[in-house]
Amino acid sequence: MEYRLEIILDEEAQVPRILIHTAAVDGDIQELVDRIKGEGRQVQRPSERRLLGFREDETVLLDFDGIYRFFTQGQTVQAQTRQGDIRVKQRLYELEELLKNTGFIRVSHSEIVNFAKVKSFELSISGTINLKLDNGTYAYVSRRNVRAIKDYLGA
Repeated sequence: MEYRLEIILDEEAQVPRILIHTAAVDGDIQELVDRIKGEGRQVQRPSERRLLGFREDETVLLDFDGIYRFFTQGQTVQAQTRQGDIRVKQRLYELEELLKNTGFIRVSHSEIVNFAKVKSFELSISGTINLKLDNGTYAYVSRRNVRAIKDYLGA
């Protein structure tokens, strides 16, 4: 998308004002509007990209970038990292809300995947998707969550 950006300094301006001059509102313009409104993908500050985890008697500070996926195991939620599986106190629905717009996507009832760690996709005839992560782990996308994956990828 080609555009021209102008910033006009006005000492009398009470509130910042953004004007978009365009012939039509297409997908690119709508995405720009959504980002300005704060509804698009946003990068969080580093302090917001951490989570407490628990391993035996140790409390661990988890950086989102080091997490491959969150999954349920029995009654607990685990974060899969390079250092192994680490228990977190949040439920998956809480993590899903916390991780909104960070590249983590709910792929099934029991799993949230960090898409930055996805290495490849395997598509099946039945319409499901298998995700292969950087560490060799597979995550299976349920059919009800395929749409969220396609939306995230812009497909």
